[in-house]
Amino acid sequence: MAFRAAVAAATAAAALAASPAAAAAVPAAAAAESAAAAESAAAAESAAAESAAAAAESAAAAAESAAAAAESAAAESAAAESAAAAESAAAESAAAAAESAAAAAETAAAESATAAAESAAAAAAESAAAAAESAAAAVLTGLGDLLSPRHFHTPLAAATAAATAAATAAATAAATAAATAAAIAATAAAVATAAAAAKTVAAGMCSSSSSGKNSSADCSRQQQQQQQQQQQQQQQQYPQQLQQTAATAAAAT
Repeated sequence: MAFRAAVAAATAAAALAASPAAAAAVPAAAAAESAAAAESAAAAESAAAESAAAAAESAAAAAESAAAAAESAAAESAAAESAAAAESAAAESAAAAAESAAAAAETAAAESATAAAESAAAAAAESAAAAAESAAAAVLTGLGDLLSPRHFHTPLAAATAAATAAATAAATAAATAAATAAAIAATAAAVATAAAAAKTVAAGMCSSSSSGKNSSADCSRQQQQQQQQQQQQQQQQYPQQLQQTAATAAAAT
């Protein structure tokens, strides 16, 4: 019994001794928990600062990309404007060259037609004059024969026939000259009409091709080819028409 009482007394004494130590350990544990919470808050703040810095860097990179895209778009717009201006200038130059070439072709065709008409008219006039001289000589010869003493008995009908033949020859020569002049005038008018049509076609080629797929160089090349072909056709057809007219006049004479 005494031993049990001693043990109980020792236990009670130990409990009394441990109570102040436990009471002192509670504030220390609370302080440790506060320190751990403060360290966790500091770590969270550091992570938030790092995230904010990364977001700022991303925003700066995006701004740089947007600025580069804007500069590239401005450069493309300037290049497009320059190309459009160059194409417009080339089209205007091609149109001016086409008009100049058409005017030169028309002038050359008109000059050629005028020279050929003058030459043909002179030839027709010479032919008519020669025919008139021949007719007059025939009339004089016939009259001389009729009035000679040895042919004085020739009937008056022979003189009338000779005069009629001479008048017919003169009328034929005059009609031939008139027909030749009319044919020359018609040929000159046809050449002028063809030249005007060629000029109109050449002027309309660029305006029609500007809305299509042809470039200004293609348009200018097509206009020059069209004008050269038209001028060659005129130069080939006009002498042929004059030759036909001259042959017709010669056959009629």
